[in-house]
Amino acid sequence: MLVPASCFAAVALHREAYAVRDGVRLHYLTGAGSGEPAVFRPGLRSTAHTFDEFAPRLQGRYRPIAITRHGFGQSGRPPVGYDTPTHAADGLAVLDALGFERATLVGQSLGGAEAVWLAVHHMERVRRVVLLESYCFGCPQAMPPHTSPPAWDIARATEGHSCGAALRRRPSRV
Repeated sequence: MLVPASCFAAVALHREAYAVRDGVRLHYLTGAGSGEPAVFRPGLRSTAHTFDEFAPRLQGRYRPIAITRHGFGQSGRPPVGYDTPTHAADGLAVLDALGFERATLVGQSLGGAEAVWLAVHHMERVRRVVLLESYCFGCPQAMPPHTSPPAWDIARATEGHSCGAALRRRPSRV
């Protein structure tokens, strides 16, 4: 696939930065957009640079933010904390560092599972979820006890289905 030269020009606009959560440095990139934040979560063994060619295309409407999960790339490598809830919490730390209360989450592969986990457990911080080549292992187990009906409906609807199908049924909530 040929990528227009204009996309490469936009790539140079990103800024590298770090947030810190529980003593672990989290590498992230921010785009030049001034709109609503869109947080990109890459798949396993990938970095924030996975979205270098794609994210700049959204800068008119969104402010792209791409996170390198800890344990990879320029992020720290702690001895523990490689579970979905911990990786998902890294995304909240980056949002907090940038001063954003809510964001659209864009998760590719394993990043999608982290995005869904955040949507179920921190609904107030998630505007919507977009899954790219993703899946949702353990979504019914992701449901916290005594959750509000919208979060429960999302988790329950994923039984035996991909999360993408479940989230499409409830676009106003996630």
